Amino acid sequence: MIAEANAPTNPTRIKAKAAVVATLQAGSTFEMAAQAASIDRSTVWQWRQDDPQFRADCERALNSRIRIVEDALYAKAVAGNTTAAIFWLCNRVPERWRHVQNIQLEHSGGVDIKHTLSELVASSRNGGFARGTRFENLPEGASN
Repeated sequence: MIAEANAPTNPTRIKAKAAVVATLQAGSTFEMAAQAASIDRSTVWQWRQDDPQFRADCERALNSRIRIVEDALYAKAVAGNTTAAIFWLCNRVPERWRHVQNIQLEHSGGVDIKHTLSELVASSRNGGFARGTRFENLPEGASN
């Protein structure tokens, strides 16, 4: 009897798995999906371990939710939401749109200055360098 209840072709199990996948696709958590299928959450996890098809169906359901959010984000960006546009561009075209830019300047005197844009912005927000700050190892001819 136990082997029959655990059989992959058991109609009750097939319905429960379908309910889990449908509930996930609708945006629920695994816990809520298990409740909707009247099974324990640990059963869902066990099925995902034991049944590659069920695991793939769950992943497809979760990925469909990602596409819904991506489409909503894109719609907001196109509608003029600046934050959405920046987020979209930073994630879709990171080589051109990123939050941190590395700036490297070299002086002919051998001074090598490396700061990230965020470090320079933070410095300027904090009043920049204090008046009278002395810098050491300046090239010949440069003054403080």
